[in-house]
Parts: sequence; structure tokens; C-alpha cells
Amino acid sequence: MLPGVLQTVKIDVDGKGDNTTSLVAKAKKEKKKREETSGLPIDNLWVVLDRDAFPPAHFNEAIEICKRESIHCAWSNEAFELWYLLHFQYFDSAIGRAQYLKMLTQRLQKYLGPNYRYQKNDPNFYSLLQIHGNEDQAIKNAQRLFNLYENRRDFADQNPCTTVYQLVQVLRSLT
Repeated sequence: MLPGVLQTVKIDVDGKGDNTTSLVAKAKKEKKKREETSGLPIDNLWVVLDRDAFPPAHFNEAIEICKRESIHCAWSNEAFELWYLLHFQYFDSAIGRAQYLKMLTQRLQKYLGPNYRYQKNDPNFYSLLQIHGNEDQAIKNAQRLFNLYENRRDFADQNPCTTVYQLVQVLRSLT
């Protein structure tokens, strides 16, 4: 492979049923398999996970494993939808998953009408965020939340917080 040449691979991930630590183990196994099959090293491995209802120790352990093994981890506490909400506003109150969904529905009803309902895994949702949200503001909002917990390692207690902005910044740098 030539230096400076970016090779991309489309990876479809279905995380249903995986807990935090098994997701990290599965990602490591997939990386090794792809490296062996292609004969090429994978420079960056990212794991994206939510706190959800997993025990705090499992969430913390998954992030610590990533740190120890140089795996990048984009995590959200409590749910990935926090990243979406930060496209519309900053907030630093701990709320539950159901509230995230309700808030996303409310934000987008302003643009899409009263019948709009947020649907998890909607393939068109990124487009809606690009049109009606503000990714630059989401990055700033996420960084602001992250800075509230600077140098703490009790990730399960950092609610709300997300590091998805770090993955987004890396992806933006590739374009």
C-alpha cells in the first residue's frame, strides 16, 4: 500500500444484543480477521457504544479496555441520541432514553410538522440533522459537556456526556 493513500471499507454494524465489553471484543476479533484476510493493517479501530441500562462497571470497563488497547471509543451516556440533541441545543441535565426520543421528536416537529415522530435507526435521520440541526454547534456542545468531567474515569456517572464528536472530527478530517 502506498504511503498517504486512504483505503476505505464499508462496514455494516448491528449492535443489537451486544453488551459493552462483548462489543469491544467483537470489534477486536473483526479487526484481526480483516487484517488477516486483506494482508493490510487497520490503523484506526473505533467502537461506538451507549451506556444504556448496562451496569456501570461494564460501561467503564469497556472504555478502559479501549484506552489500554489503543482502540478509539465514541461513547454516549446515556444514549446515542444525546449526540443528535446537541445539534439543536446545549443541555447538561441527566435524562433518560425516553426523554431523548421525545425531545428529538419535538425539535423536528418544528420543521416537519406535528405528525413527525423520531424513529431510532431511521436511515434518513442524518439528512434531517444536516438540514435542520447544526453539526458545528453539536461538536461545541459535546466538547463543553466533556470538559465538565475532565480527567474523570467514572464514565458511567458522566451523564450527560458523549465523545461521538471526536469520531465526527476524525471523519471530517478525511474529506
